[in-house]
Amino acid sequence: MWTFVSVCLDHFGVHRTAMLRWCCSTEQERAAIEVDRKIDKMLREHARLLRRECSMCIIGMDNSGKTTLFRQMQMIHEGGYSVQYRKAFAETVFQNVFTAIKALTEAMITLNIPYTSPENQLDAQWIQDVETRQVTTLEAQHTDAIRRLWADPGIRTCYGRRREFQLLDSTEYFMNNLDRIAAPGYVPTDQDVLRAKTNNKSVEYSFDTGEHFLRIFEPDLFHHRRFRHIMMEANFFIFVASLSEYDQFGPWSSNPPDPFEHLVREGAQCFCSCVNNRCFRHIPFILFLNKMDILAEKIQTSDLQIYFPEFTGKKGDAEAAMDFIRGLYLSRVHVESKQLYVHFTCAIDTESIRQVFNDIKGNIHNKYLKNCLL
Repeated sequence: MWTFVSVCLDHFGVHRTAMLRWCCSTEQERAAIEVDRKIDKMLREHARLLRRECSMCIIGMDNSGKTTLFRQMQMIHEGGYSVQYRKAFAETVFQNVFTAIKALTEAMITLNIPYTSPENQLDAQWIQDVETRQVTTLEAQHTDAIRRLWADPGIRTCYGRRREFQLLDSTEYFMNNLDRIAAPGYVPTDQDVLRAKTNNKSVEYSFDTGEHFLRIFEPDLFHHRRFRHIMMEANFFIFVASLSEYDQFGPWSSNPPDPFEHLVREGAQCFCSCVNNRCFRHIPFILFLNKMDILAEKIQTSDLQIYFPEFTGKKGDAEAAMDFIRGLYLSRVHVESKQLYVHFTCAIDTESIRQVFNDIKGNIHNKYLKNCLL
């Protein structure tokens, strides 16, 4: 009987819940009707959210600044980090300080640069014996030794040659703020959090922009299965590339390094592999050419033409260098009618990133998301 009534009512377009109300009269049956109504409402709401949901995947080479950009998006949406969130970065900042000073003291040996003060040689040896991963605070004797080392003219000479070895971009910032960082009860600032280097795993952040529900992923490239799954879910990609590495070489480089092996060319090749992948042919890409502030400083003393003989711009011209590197990346795009947006960025500048992301939301919504989500 129930099957016959259900089929007949479905045939005439009568809603299943209404049919149940008509046929049922007991308290138990009315409760079943209410549960059915709530399930219908949940399913409709879920379908509505799915239509509004958009996934964005942030990818790029190591040290390109993609994690900083991810944190910026989170901070901009939340209006700043909570005290509890910032406190959790204190140990990371302490370890970054040790990582930086140890890299400098190791480079002093590699580059054969002498210390101006012989006592600082002993400080350097002592600092080298500290296990960075076990650092949980900055003890007074460590702070004093690091302060003396940073003030040594030999270390400053070494820092000036930092393109010849791997060094945290935030080194000078943390060293100049050493007294504040070493103070009792230290709580990192928003800027400290943005500049802190972490061994990142896959992270995700979601928020409602009003127009759509945005999920942002920064996948861990070492977990290939999870990485592939996230990539296939993405509605669009942000590829982050560093502008400032045009004169730096990776650990895989030959000795002496080949001028055609440096990190900018490697980043451009990685971008080429992603943007031309047939699986992502119809997915928009946003290219962030990051660290424009470091490029502007570095280009004054490190000639781009040494590493890119085809560069014909004026020596020391940051704008010309940026345009050239942008062209280098765009020349790797081989997919016709590819939706590609390019932005020059400084990941640690919150206001400039806020403007960039506002532009992105507008452009993507108008040209792509509007058709998918509305």
